[in-house]
Amino acid sequence: MASLKEFRAVINKTKLNSPTRYRIDIIPPTLLNVEELESDALNSTPLKVTPALKNQISMYCSEFIFPSQNLATVESRYIGNTRKVPYLKTYDDLSAIFYCSEDLREYRYFLKWQELCIAKDHEVNFYDDYVGTIEVTQLDKKLEDVYTFPPIEEVYPLTVNAIPLAYVRNNEFSRCTVSFNWR
Repeated sequence: MASLKEFRAVINKTKLNSPTRYRIDIIPPTLLNVEELESDALNSTPLKVTPALKNQISMYCSEFIFPSQNLATVESRYIGNTRKVPYLKTYDDLSAIFYCSEDLREYRYFLKWQELCIAKDHEVNFYDDYVGTIEVTQLDKKLEDVYTFPPIEEVYPLTVNAIPLAYVRNNEFSRCTVSFNWR
């Protein structure tokens, strides 16, 4: 068994990961890059999709949850014993939580992205027109890149959760939870 001294030496050499140091870069589909999207039910002011807004949405990502990896199994019998044998890897959806500005532009941004999937007239758009990419980079204490995960591709917002409003939440900020489908 390792001693406390050996344990400390290993920790000091390899460093532990801090879940609070990361950068999320959301690269939306090209159609969401238009300078001004039409007004919506939440706000009569058109939503201006600028590089500054896209940067702000990335910065306002307060939590990002990687999908779990699972093995689908089938029961199989080998010489009298029944075992679960894996045959396929499956993954859950991505999940992210974003702080919201006063005008809820982050929430509206993801609703507009969903409209690229299925328009107001219920027409389904072409897949390549509504998928984007998410890039996640782990940072060190000096906020320098340590590890960049492989890009998460063919991403689109599957669920944009409701934002609760309540008087008892006086000292909190509004947050928007988004689940993303991905390949």
